[in-house]
Amino acid sequence: MVTKRKLYILVIHYHYIVTTYFIHKMDKIIVKEIEYPKYMTRELAEMWAEGIPFFSDNDPQNPEWNPTPTIDIGLSEYGYGTVSVKDESVNPTHTIKDRPAWDNTTRYRTYGRLLLANGTAIEGKLVPRLTIITSGNNGKALASMLNKYNCPPIKILADLKCPHLDELSKLHADVYIADLHNKCLTPELIKQITNNRNGVDLTSLVAFNPQKIFYDWHVHESLNTGADDIYVPYGSGMIFANYLTWQEITLENEVDGKRDPRLKVDPMHVKDVNVLGAEPRRRRTSDADKLTKAFNPFVYFDKNDIQGLKSFDVTGNSTGVHSVPEEYIRGAYEILRKFVNTEPSGAAGLALYMYRHDQGLVDPKKKALIINTGKGG
Repeated sequence: MVTKRKLYILVIHYHYIVTTYFIHKMDKIIVKEIEYPKYMTRELAEMWAEGIPFFSDNDPQNPEWNPTPTIDIGLSEYGYGTVSVKDESVNPTHTIKDRPAWDNTTRYRTYGRLLLANGTAIEGKLVPRLTIITSGNNGKALASMLNKYNCPPIKILADLKCPHLDELSKLHADVYIADLHNKCLTPELIKQITNNRNGVDLTSLVAFNPQKIFYDWHVHESLNTGADDIYVPYGSGMIFANYLTWQEITLENEVDGKRDPRLKVDPMHVKDVNVLGAEPRRRRTSDADKLTKAFNPFVYFDKNDIQGLKSFDVTGNSTGVHSVPEEYIRGAYEILRKFVNTEPSGAAGLALYMYRHDQGLVDPKKKALIINTGKGG
């Protein structure tokens, strides 16, 4: 049991020392590294095991995440219809990225409990460290959540041209930059660049089922609105992947005669929902800079996967990733910012809706749900 006095001593003992320096090594620049214990102790295991709370994976009475609001917005004065907007900007760091940040933090709780339950030697084991490629929001959410529960700083790898480097350098994080446009990145190389050879690269990790658990509560909240078309910003593709994964799981559950207790709508409607991922047509210089990834080799659903799901009637016929002209991203941002806290990247879903509407591809009889992924710092 971690007493208040012991916890106070832990916090003082592990208070990090920020060292900011720039060195060229292995085609990278180390912007900042934070001092943190390298090896596990019983005190660390207890702090994580007892300090990080537990919530149900799928019980609506004990939710892992409080639902974010959905509001209806009339766009007739702009030449469009009424849309529903799910607002993820109300989360702790004001973006949807707080959701996966929580799931990644709970790994430390599970690890602490496992070490304590096994009764094996704890001292001497390496402290697990996490690495991720990010340009801002993901890094901020992870750093904030890990810091809240006294977990190791996240190791962030950003591109040399990342416009948010100053913000990243202020986080509870080790920060590294490299020219990601000119690298063929592998998980091993990502960990090497971030001085995390024995750690975990979250960018490529599949063992924890990120395509299933990172946004599972969000997906059920959205599906329960009864939307026919769901428009989501497409950056890493993880939000999009969670929607398609849960469409498939929902259909399998229905065939097996069971249902996720979070689902409140007809599963047969879920399989017909169109999930429309919006990415900027201008790849490197778009205002939607959180969606212009320098390097994204780890995609869960490519065109062939999406077509396969359509062939087996798992998702809607219009499901897919669609590019959006820059003028629509700018226009959508100017409109959406009047109603919710957003940024050009967060407004990409509305931009795609407007673009498709102008092309005559939006059925006015169908309910459109726009996901506002929020606004990072």
